Amino acid sequence: PIIESSVGLVGVGIFAIAQKFPSLVTSVFNFFGMSWQISLLEEYGKSNFVIFYNRICKIVAVGLCLIGTFIAVFSDLLVKLISTPDYYPAKIYIPLLCLSAIFTCIGYFVGGVFSVVKKSKYFFYSSVFGAAIAVFANWLLIPRLGLYGAALSMVLSFFAIAVVRVIYADKIVHINGGKFYASLFCVLFFSLTATMLFGSLLINCLISLVLFGLFMLLNKDTIINNIRQLLLRF
Repeated sequence: PIIESSVGLVGVGIFAIAQKFPSLVTSVFNFFGMSWQISLLEEYGKSNFVIFYNRICKIVAVGLCLIGTFIAVFSDLLVKLISTPDYYPAKIYIPLLCLSAIFTCIGYFVGGVFSVVKKSKYFFYSSVFGAAIAVFANWLLIPRLGLYGAALSMVLSFFAIAVVRVIYADKIVHINGGKFYASLFCVLFFSLTATMLFGSLLINCLISLVLFGLFMLLNKDTIINNIRQLLLRF
Protein backbone atom coordinates (compact mmCIF):
# COMPACT_ATOMS: atom_id res chain seq x y z
CA PRO A 1 0.00 0.00 0.00
CA ILE A 2 2.81 2.45 0.77
CA ILE A 3 4.48 1.72 -2.58
CA GLU A 4 1.19 2.16 -4.41
CA SER A 5 0.43 5.48 -2.71
CA SER A 6 3.96 6.82 -3.31
CA VAL A 7 4.97 5.33 -6.67
CA GLY A 8 1.76 4.00 -8.16
CA LEU A 9 0.68 0.60 -9.49
CA VAL A 10 3.49 0.61 -12.04
CA GLY A 11 5.95 0.73 -9.17
CA VAL A 12 4.22 -2.20 -7.51
CA GLY A 13 4.58 -4.23 -10.70
CA ILE A 14 8.26 -3.35 -11.12
CA PHE A 15 8.99 -4.23 -7.50
CA ALA A 16 7.15 -7.55 -7.87
CA ILE A 17 9.35 -8.47 -10.85
CA ALA A 18 12.49 -7.43 -8.99
CA GLN A 19 11.56 -9.68 -6.05
CA LYS A 20 11.18 -12.80 -8.16
CA PHE A 21 14.90 -13.34 -8.67
CA PRO A 22 16.16 -12.87 -5.10
CA SER A 23 13.43 -15.29 -4.04
CA LEU A 24 15.46 -17.94 -5.89
CA VAL A 25 18.04 -17.62 -3.12
CA THR A 26 15.50 -18.48 -0.44
CA SER A 27 13.97 -21.22 -2.62
CA VAL A 28 17.33 -22.94 -3.03
CA PHE A 29 18.02 -22.55 0.67
CA ASN A 30 14.66 -24.08 1.65
CA PHE A 31 15.78 -27.44 0.24
CA PHE A 32 18.71 -27.34 2.63
CA GLY A 33 16.79 -25.86 5.56
CA MET A 34 14.68 -28.92 6.30
CA SER A 35 17.66 -31.28 6.37
CA TRP A 36 19.53 -28.75 8.52
CA GLN A 37 16.86 -28.97 11.21
CA ILE A 38 17.13 -32.76 11.25
CA SER A 39 20.93 -32.57 11.47
CA LEU A 40 20.71 -30.17 14.41
CA LEU A 41 18.45 -32.56 16.29
CA GLU A 42 20.81 -35.45 15.62
CA GLU A 43 24.02 -33.61 16.50
CA TYR A 44 22.94 -31.47 19.44
CA GLY A 45 24.48 -32.64 22.67
CA LYS A 46 27.45 -34.35 21.05
CA SER A 47 30.95 -33.26 22.00
CA ASN A 48 31.73 -31.82 18.56
CA PHE A 49 28.42 -30.00 18.05
CA VAL A 50 29.95 -26.51 18.24
CA ILE A 51 32.55 -27.43 15.61
CA PHE A 52 29.88 -28.98 13.39
CA TYR A 53 27.57 -25.97 13.72
CA ASN A 54 30.27 -23.42 12.91
CA ARG A 55 31.60 -25.48 10.04
CA ILE A 56 28.19 -25.55 8.34
CA CYS A 57 27.63 -21.85 9.10
CA LYS A 58 30.75 -20.83 7.21
CA ILE A 59 30.01 -23.00 4.18
CA VAL A 60 26.36 -21.88 3.98
CA ALA A 61 27.30 -18.19 4.33
CA VAL A 62 29.77 -18.45 1.45
CA GLY A 63 27.26 -20.35 -0.70
CA LEU A 64 24.48 -17.84 -0.09
CA CYS A 65 26.75 -14.91 -0.93
CA LEU A 66 27.92 -16.56 -4.15
CA ILE A 67 24.37 -17.35 -5.30
CA GLY A 68 23.10 -13.88 -4.38
CA THR A 69 25.98 -12.18 -6.19
CA PHE A 70 25.48 -14.36 -9.27
CA ILE A 71 21.81 -13.35 -9.50
CA ALA A 72 22.67 -9.67 -8.98
CA VAL A 73 25.41 -9.67 -11.60
CA PHE A 74 23.16 -11.27 -14.21
CA SER A 75 20.05 -9.33 -13.16
CA ASP A 76 19.90 -7.42 -16.45
CA LEU A 77 19.79 -10.61 -18.52
CA LEU A 78 17.34 -12.29 -16.15
CA VAL A 79 14.86 -9.41 -16.23
CA LYS A 80 15.01 -9.19 -20.03
CA LEU A 81 14.48 -12.92 -20.24
CA ILE A 82 11.11 -13.01 -18.47
CA SER A 83 9.61 -9.52 -18.79
CA THR A 84 8.78 -6.75 -21.22
CA PRO A 85 10.70 -3.45 -21.61
CA ASP A 86 8.26 -1.72 -19.24
CA TYR A 87 9.71 -3.76 -16.37
CA TYR A 88 13.42 -3.53 -17.24
CA PRO A 89 14.01 -0.91 -14.50
CA ALA A 90 13.44 -3.74 -12.00
CA LYS A 91 17.05 -4.83 -12.48
CA ILE A 92 18.45 -1.92 -10.45
CA TYR A 93 16.65 -3.08 -7.29
CA ILE A 94 17.71 -6.73 -7.50
CA PRO A 95 21.13 -6.34 -5.77
CA LEU A 96 19.51 -4.85 -2.65
CA LEU A 97 16.79 -7.50 -2.67
CA CYS A 98 19.46 -10.22 -3.03
CA LEU A 99 21.12 -8.83 0.07
CA SER A 100 17.78 -8.96 1.85
CA ALA A 101 17.28 -12.60 0.78
CA ILE A 102 20.73 -13.54 2.08
CA PHE A 103 19.97 -12.02 5.49
CA THR A 104 16.62 -13.85 5.48
CA CYS A 105 18.36 -17.20 4.99
CA ILE A 106 21.04 -16.44 7.57
CA GLY A 107 18.40 -15.52 10.14
CA TYR A 108 16.55 -18.77 9.48
CA PHE A 109 19.75 -20.80 9.51
CA VAL A 110 21.24 -19.60 12.80
CA GLY A 111 17.81 -19.69 14.39
CA GLY A 112 17.49 -23.41 13.74
CA VAL A 113 19.08 -24.10 17.09
CA PHE A 114 16.15 -22.36 18.87
CA SER A 115 13.85 -25.26 17.99
CA VAL A 116 16.39 -27.79 19.25
CA VAL A 117 16.55 -26.22 22.72
CA LYS A 118 12.80 -25.43 22.71
CA LYS A 119 13.22 -21.67 22.81
CA SER A 120 11.15 -20.70 19.80
CA LYS A 121 10.25 -17.46 21.58
CA TYR A 122 13.45 -16.07 20.07
CA PHE A 123 11.88 -16.43 16.63
CA PHE A 124 8.98 -14.32 17.84
CA TYR A 125 11.12 -11.64 19.49
CA SER A 126 13.37 -11.21 16.48
CA SER A 127 10.45 -11.20 14.03
CA VAL A 128 8.58 -8.52 15.96
CA PHE A 129 11.75 -6.41 16.10
CA GLY A 130 12.31 -6.80 12.35
CA ALA A 131 8.65 -6.04 11.60
CA ALA A 132 8.79 -2.83 13.62
CA ILE A 133 11.87 -1.71 11.70
CA ALA A 134 10.19 -2.61 8.40
CA VAL A 135 7.07 -0.56 9.15
CA PHE A 136 9.08 2.46 10.29
CA ALA A 137 11.56 2.22 7.39
CA ASN A 138 8.76 1.85 4.82
CA TRP A 139 6.99 4.90 6.20
CA LEU A 140 10.22 6.90 6.26
CA LEU A 141 12.03 5.79 3.09
CA ILE A 142 9.47 4.92 0.40
CA PRO A 143 7.96 8.44 0.10
CA ARG A 144 11.51 9.85 -0.18
CA LEU A 145 13.36 7.17 -2.18
CA GLY A 146 10.58 5.32 -3.95
CA LEU A 147 11.35 1.69 -4.77
CA TYR A 148 14.90 2.10 -3.51
CA GLY A 149 13.36 2.89 -0.15
CA ALA A 150 11.23 -0.26 -0.27
CA ALA A 151 14.25 -2.43 -1.11
CA LEU A 152 16.37 -0.76 1.55
CA SER A 153 13.59 -1.28 4.10
CA MET A 154 13.66 -5.01 3.41
CA VAL A 155 17.44 -5.10 3.82
CA LEU A 156 17.29 -3.25 7.16
CA SER A 157 14.45 -5.41 8.44
CA PHE A 158 15.97 -8.80 7.64
CA PHE A 159 19.44 -7.63 8.67
CA ALA A 160 18.01 -6.72 12.07
CA ILE A 161 16.32 -10.11 12.37
CA ALA A 162 19.55 -11.90 11.42
CA VAL A 163 21.61 -9.90 13.93
CA VAL A 164 19.16 -10.51 16.79
CA ARG A 165 19.03 -14.25 16.04
CA VAL A 166 22.82 -14.45 15.87
CA ILE A 167 23.01 -12.81 19.30
CA TYR A 168 20.46 -15.22 20.76
CA ALA A 169 22.01 -18.25 19.02
CA ASP A 170 25.46 -17.34 20.30
CA LYS A 171 24.17 -17.80 23.85
CA ILE A 172 23.27 -21.40 22.99
CA VAL A 173 26.20 -22.34 20.77
CA HIS A 174 29.18 -20.03 20.37
CA ILE A 175 29.53 -18.70 16.81
CA ASN A 176 33.19 -18.12 16.00
CA GLY A 177 34.99 -16.73 12.95
CA GLY A 178 34.20 -13.03 13.26
CA LYS A 179 36.97 -11.99 10.85
CA PHE A 180 35.83 -14.61 8.34
CA TYR A 181 32.26 -13.29 8.26
CA ALA A 182 33.35 -9.65 8.33
CA SER A 183 35.57 -10.12 5.26
CA LEU A 184 32.88 -12.17 3.49
CA PHE A 185 30.19 -9.54 3.92
CA CYS A 186 32.59 -6.76 2.93
CA VAL A 187 33.21 -8.64 -0.32
CA LEU A 188 29.47 -9.15 -0.76
CA PHE A 189 28.72 -5.47 -0.11
CA PHE A 190 31.31 -4.16 -2.58
CA SER A 191 30.33 -6.71 -5.20
CA LEU A 192 26.62 -5.84 -5.00
CA THR A 193 27.42 -2.12 -4.92
CA ALA A 194 29.42 -2.53 -8.14
CA THR A 195 26.42 -4.16 -9.86
CA MET A 196 24.32 -1.10 -8.95
CA LEU A 197 26.93 1.39 -10.17
CA PHE A 198 28.14 -0.23 -13.39
CA GLY A 199 25.90 -1.25 -16.24
CA SER A 200 28.47 -3.47 -17.91
CA LEU A 201 28.05 -7.20 -17.37
CA LEU A 202 31.75 -7.76 -18.09
CA ILE A 203 32.89 -5.21 -15.48
CA ASN A 204 30.49 -6.60 -12.88
CA CYS A 205 31.68 -10.15 -13.51
CA LEU A 206 35.33 -9.14 -13.25
CA ILE A 207 34.82 -7.18 -10.03
CA SER A 208 32.88 -10.03 -8.40
CA LEU A 209 35.37 -12.66 -9.55
CA VAL A 210 38.32 -10.65 -8.25
CA LEU A 211 36.68 -9.91 -4.90
CA PHE A 212 35.48 -13.44 -4.23
CA GLY A 213 38.70 -14.88 -5.64
CA LEU A 214 40.73 -12.87 -3.13
CA PHE A 215 38.40 -13.93 -0.33
CA MET A 216 38.69 -17.60 -1.28
CA LEU A 217 42.46 -17.30 -1.57
CA LEU A 218 42.83 -15.69 1.84
CA ASN A 219 40.50 -18.20 3.48
CA LYS A 220 41.27 -21.29 1.41
CA ASP A 221 42.54 -23.32 4.35
CA THR A 222 39.39 -22.71 6.38
CA ILE A 223 37.04 -23.39 3.47
CA ILE A 224 38.86 -26.48 2.19
CA ASN A 225 39.21 -27.95 5.67
CA ASN A 226 35.52 -27.43 6.46
CA ILE A 227 34.40 -29.01 3.19
CA ARG A 228 36.80 -31.94 3.66
CA GLN A 229 35.59 -32.63 7.18
CA LEU A 230 31.97 -32.58 6.07
CA LEU A 231 32.65 -34.97 3.19
CA LEU A 232 34.35 -37.38 5.60
CA ARG A 233 31.10 -37.59 7.55
CA PHE A 234 29.30 -39.25 4.65
